[in-house]
Amino acid sequence: MRAQFAEVVVNRPIVQRRRETGSPEWASHAETRLKTFHYHIPPELAGKLKPGHLVAVPFRHQELQGVVVALSDESPVPETRPVHAILDAEPIITPPQLALARWLADEYLAPLATCLAYFFPPGANRQPVTVVAPVRFVRGDSNLD
Repeated sequence: MRAQFAEVVVNRPIVQRRRETGSPEWASHAETRLKTFHYHIPPELAGKLKPGHLVAVPFRHQELQGVVVALSDESPVPETRPVHAILDAEPIITPPQLALARWLADEYLAPLATCLAYFFPPGANRQPVTVVAPVRFVRGDSNLD
């Protein structure tokens, strides 16, 4: 049977919005550092997705790049959104690199996404780019007066 869910680390800082009362500060920090999100695997990607793949996933109101860190038959959350696309044909993170990134995150209290990024090949870290260009003002243009 093929895995139905992908555990993904998104390439974005995760902010913990509220803390549970009575839990130690370090516990909340650890949960935030190692935060992963679960997505279901759509039929067109079934059997193609592996740990280490770079994927596009919906996150709030945008699409983000993420790395698949595990596959499973069950999800700990009741509702999941689908993985949108595989961004590279082959996984960009190998299983030993994934294990080392997890160890680095745990040992040095660093975000798992940051530790995984150390193993990305050049050019793989795709960030949204905003382009701003000057517009020439023309006198008499009815839209600009």
